[in-house]
Amino acid sequence: MKLRRLNDPGIQAFAAYLGNLANDPALPVPVQLLDDSAASEPLQTSAAVEARAFATRFAAAEYFHGVIAASGLAGIDRDRGLWTWLTLFYFDQLCPKDGHGKRKAGESARYVPNMDDARRFYRHLIYGPFAVYRLYQDKPQLLPVLLMNPLTVGTSETFRIFVENSELLAAPCAVDVANRLYYDPAKGKLRRGAGSKNDGGCRRLQDFINQITLTFDLQRLSADALLTMLPSEFKSFVTAYRQQASQLFATN
Repeated sequence: MKLRRLNDPGIQAFAAYLGNLANDPALPVPVQLLDDSAASEPLQTSAAVEARAFATRFAAAEYFHGVIAASGLAGIDRDRGLWTWLTLFYFDQLCPKDGHGKRKAGESARYVPNMDDARRFYRHLIYGPFAVYRLYQDKPQLLPVLLMNPLTVGTSETFRIFVENSELLAAPCAVDVANRLYYDPAKGKLRRGAGSKNDGGCRRLQDFINQITLTFDLQRLSADALLTMLPSEFKSFVTAYRQQASQLFATN
């Protein structure tokens, strides 16, 4: 289906549907809004999306980045109607029915982005991962730690920590080190304790990096250098990463 955007009445109608789901979780999805001229409008592009399943946020972000890049559209960061239209198009995947045919949508910010709130826009199930992927489109190998969750699962603690700290998110060395420490490629998930506020967890990594920004330029600091600077509380994560890396090297 060619890309479109929901207009204000369309966004309001979809938001009303989300609100009504709390009382009637079996309500049918208002897919008619997608191409209803009273609720949506075409965009100046021939780019289209197709119904497909995404195993992870990373897979989804990679796909939508390709679609948007091919569209040639400008100003998409502020286009609330486009991102809301996309969540409606993929709603069955973003908010699937349970075994009784009912849905539990959760907060509306997951489907209707709040572009005016720098600490909440990332909660949008499509735009949040897309924005992070776009930032590291040339280094996507750094992103599993932030985008390994399925679309239907809530945002990970590591994702929230980084997107709520723009300086941290914009530092490749910080993202790289977090990916090395906390993402287990063999299991395809975070290592135990990664999201903890205790020793070695991602919150502690944030605190440590915030401290060293007083004397180091994060844009010039390499991930290898940052890794060697970590205090002893990160030892278990560093050891797990190095053991796994050496095993992979030996295998190859």
